[in-house]
Formats: sequence, structure tokens, C-alpha cells
Amino acid sequence: MPFDELWPGGPRFRQEAGSFRLSTDSVLLADFAAAVRAKRIIDLGCGAGVLTVLLRVSHPGAAVGGVEIQPQQAALCRENLAENGFDRTDILTADLREHRSLLTAGAYDLVISNPPYFASDSGCTAPEAHRAAARDERFCTLDDLCTAAAYLTRWGGAFCMVHRP
Repeated sequence: MPFDELWPGGPRFRQEAGSFRLSTDSVLLADFAAAVRAKRIIDLGCGAGVLTVLLRVSHPGAAVGGVEIQPQQAALCRENLAENGFDRTDILTADLREHRSLLTAGAYDLVISNPPYFASDSGCTAPEAHRAAARDERFCTLDDLCTAAAYLTRWGGAFCMVHRP
């Protein structure tokens, strides 16, 4: 599977066929978060690593990490980071609802997420389990995400996310 450039000469990404695809929301969220001064950043539910890579580009001196529950997506995130020359990024294959046992309270200047938009059982979902997990709240509700973000964000830090109105 080849890598695609986000823009000519820009970051390159590999996406699995049938997986949740790169969206405008991720690119706009990364651009919004680029204005936040941060030395430590974490991407909750990092998936294939679009936000993680874009944050490494916009914050070259920052320590950027991620948490992803799906092992194949976490592996793809690591691959996309390596393709773009970012080899010192910690991607945890873990459930962000276990944040208290995984990560240190108040350790991040910026917490970011492009979470699932739909409540579980709220209508049509993707037929593939890995796409459905990225689309609806079967593994992580908005409350779960906000609880983790509140725990991880330092005093005066920022939490950036995109969600439906």
C-alpha cells in the first residue's frame, strides 16, 4: 500500500483500505491546535496518526504521544510517524479509559482528539468493527474522553477537539 502526501512535499500517510479515512476535520483540528504553545502533547484515540504527525510538524520541539485502543491502527500510526522521520514518539496501544494507570496527571500542555461523533446504537454504523470503533462511542464516550483530558491536561494547558454541534 503506497503512502499518500497530504500536500505536495508535505506529510505522507498510509491508510488501510476499509479503515476510517483521513478527513478534513483532522487537518482543521491540527491547524487550530498549531497555535497552542506546547512542549508535551498527547493525541487521544490517535488512530492511524494523522493528528499525531501533523502535531509533530507544527510543534517540532515538542514531545508528542498518542493512545490508541486498536492494535492495527496504533501500528499504522507508528509506521506513518516513521515515514515522516518522527521516530521518538510514544504510541500506547491501550484503552484511554485507563488513563490513570497509563499516564501521569497534569503531564500535558496540549491534549487533542478527533473522537467518535455518534453515540452507540444511535443509527447506522460502519459494517467493519474497526471503522465503527472510530465512528461511534462503543469504546469511548465523550464523557470518557473529557474525563481523560481533564486528568492529563496541566493547569493552564489546553484541550482541543472537534465534534458535532
